[in-house]
This record gives sequence, C-alpha cells and structure tokens, in this order.
Amino acid sequence: MYRNIIPASLLLSLLGFAPDPAKADWQVYKFLDLGVTATDSRQFADVDEIAYSVRPSVELAFEGNRFNTDITASVEAYHFNEQDDEVVDPRFELDTSGTLVDGLLYINSSLEYGKVFSGESPFDLDASSEPKARIRVNPFIARQIGRYADFYLGFGHQALDNDVDSDFDFRQDTVGFSFSRNPRFGGFIWGVGGSYEKSRVNEDGLRDYDSSALYASLGSTVGESVLLQLIGGQETNDFASLDEVPSSNSYMEARLNWTPSERTSLTVGFSDRFYAEGPTLSFTHRVRKSSMTASWARGVNNSRVALDSVTAFTETADAVVPTNSGSINFGDATSERLFVDERFSFEYKLAGRRSDFVVDAVYSDQRELGGDLSRKQGIGRLAFDRHLSSLTTLRLQYEHLIEETVESENLNENRLGIRLIYNFDRKERVSIIDEDSDL
Repeated sequence: MYRNIIPASLLLSLLGFAPDPAKADWQVYKFLDLGVTATDSRQFADVDEIAYSVRPSVELAFEGNRFNTDITASVEAYHFNEQDDEVVDPRFELDTSGTLVDGLLYINSSLEYGKVFSGESPFDLDASSEPKARIRVNPFIARQIGRYADFYLGFGHQALDNDVDSDFDFRQDTVGFSFSRNPRFGGFIWGVGGSYEKSRVNEDGLRDYDSSALYASLGSTVGESVLLQLIGGQETNDFASLDEVPSSNSYMEARLNWTPSERTSLTVGFSDRFYAEGPTLSFTHRVRKSSMTASWARGVNNSRVALDSVTAFTETADAVVPTNSGSINFGDATSERLFVDERFSFEYKLAGRRSDFVVDAVYSDQRELGGDLSRKQGIGRLAFDRHLSSLTTLRLQYEHLIEETVESENLNENRLGIRLIYNFDRKERVSIIDEDSDL
C-alpha cells in the first residue's frame, strides 16, 4: 500500500515547490529531543513503566507566494525500563497548502509515516510494531460573489495503511458543497448545501458505510452581534452492519450565535438527527495572551473512521506545547460497531514571554448504535513549556486517562513526562496563541 499512496501524496504536496524560488523563503531547522515518560499502568495491563526516548529531527519549511510546505523527518528511539525492550520509530511528515488558481481553486494535503501517530501512546509499541502511512488530500473551490453569496465545492480523500501490501486498511472519500449568504453582511441569511461520504475498511465489509445529506438554512441577524439560524434537511445512511437503522431520515437544527466582539463567540443549539437529539454548544474566547475553547456535540463514530486523536506527549514540532485536542481512539474490542459519541472538550492556553501553559480535556460518552454496549473515555492534560534560552526548551506534562467499558477492565492511568528540546538553528518561537486568527 505504501508504494501506492506515498508517491501520489508527494506529487500533490510538492506542487508547492512550483512557484519561482526567488519569491520563496526556504528554511532548514534541526532539533534534538530527550525525554522520560512514566506511567502507573500500561493500557489494559497493571504494569508500571518508564520510557526513555531520544529524537533527532530535521524540518524543511517553505513559504512561497502561492504555497506553504512543511516537511519533518525524524527518528525516535525508545527504551522501556520494565520490559527491557527497545523500539526505533522513523517518521516522516509533510503538510502543504496553497492556491492553484487565484481566488478560486485551493488545495490542502498531508502525509504521515511512522509507528506513532498523533494521539497514540509509545507504551503500546514493541519491537514487532509495524509503521503506518496516512494521506489526506483536499482540493476545493471557494469563491465570494460580491456581497450576495459565498460558494464552496470540495473533495476530501484520506487513506490509512498498516502493512506493506497492495491493500488499504481504511479509505474515506467525501464531497461537499454550499451556496449561502455570508452573515457578516447582516440582515436576512440563507443557504443550501450537501455532502456525500464513503468509508471503506479492508476486512469483512461490516464496518463500511455511506452517508449523504442535503440541507437548506434560513436565518437573520439581530443587531451586530446575534445570528439566529434554522437548518433542515434529509440524510441517507447505509451502514453495512446495521440493517435495522432507517436509511433515510429528516434532520433539524436550530442555532443561536452571539459574537459580542471579534475575540469572543458563543453558539448554542438543538439538533434532532436519526441517532439522537439534544443541545449543542461551542464557545471561544481570546485575549492578547490567552485563549479558551469549549464544545459539546454528538456524532456517529467507528474506530477506523475516527482517525484523529488527542495529541500525544511525544509530539514536539516547533518546540511548542502541542494543543490539538481531538478525538479519542476506540479499541479493537468495539471496532466492528458504530457508536453515538457524545463528546465534551475544553482547552485553555496561556502564553508568556518565555513560558506556555495549557490545560485541556476531552470526555467521550459512547453508546452502541442498535446495540447495548457503552464506553466512556476521557483524557485530561496539564502542559508547561519553559524556554530556558533561545536554543533550549524544557517541557513538563501530566496526563490522566480513564476508560469505563463493560467488555474489559477499566482504565485509570496517570502519565508524567519531562522533555528537553534543543534547537540548533535558533528557530523563532511560535506562540500557542494565534494573534491573527479569527475565532
């Protein structure tokens, strides 16, 4: 599989190198990362463990007038104290985004290769662990039609492979479009859109599913800070393992968005879909040196579909605390089933002149769709970065993981780590607070 997806992803990603080199900015950075991580319980096993690691890495950053590309190559070597075992994990990551046609056609793409992806624990590795490859490609059309409407049409593809063979382990293709009036122009708001998703798992086909949706929305602004919106539509779902779930259903969602300033936004809503009904919540707030986000939402997940996870402690890109809280991986015990996933997430970031502090947490309450199984998972984290000098960063991190399920023993694990990151090239520090982003 690697020989199929890696050349294609490199071709798409390296499109960013097409612009005139004279108009681009190329930089090379080198890092050395030394770490120690301790856990009081390996997952599903009552065993204390300490992992020592060393990770040299090289980053090539490209900034052009049309494309930005970041390439990172690294090798992380672990030694597990209690197991008396060593694991070597070579990794390659490539991310690119840019403009193919000015004001019309854009593309994002990424490639990852390694034994540990974002959200996976080094404590799950052993000498026999195989590397994996994952590709994402997202070309899209985005066009603003004066003050009347915004148009979007996009295609997304992602594939995951665990073996060096001719078959994929997971593949997902999506298409989406929307045509709507932008709320920033005020007054009456309208929109139409739709999506189609096809997911395939290369085993018995029981975890495959297709889904599609068409919707329309109506709304209105109230003053300069409030937006009321009602969304309704029809969705069709074809779950190979769930014949009893109706294939076609109507759905409804009502939203109220309050934006008192450019730095604060609160959205509350109520949705009614085929798997559940109830409230939703999204909150963001940013000031000069800190930011806060919180959300409460529901969705349908499957272990092979929920590829993104909580960022792992081992991620050290740019020597800044990683803060991409996302989903929580499902275990093999429930991988053949679909779950309604009610998820709560919270994140707080504080950036100082020489220190960064992060508190984040994700809690997921999962109930089997069309069955009786349930699972509750959570992870909470405290992370602290201290920039000792222009070359050296010290990182301290604590994580607490919980899992409750009727199928296996419950998990209650504490992890504590310390890492020292040396930047050979005095790379400029990237703040965890994005001063230029709009929340």
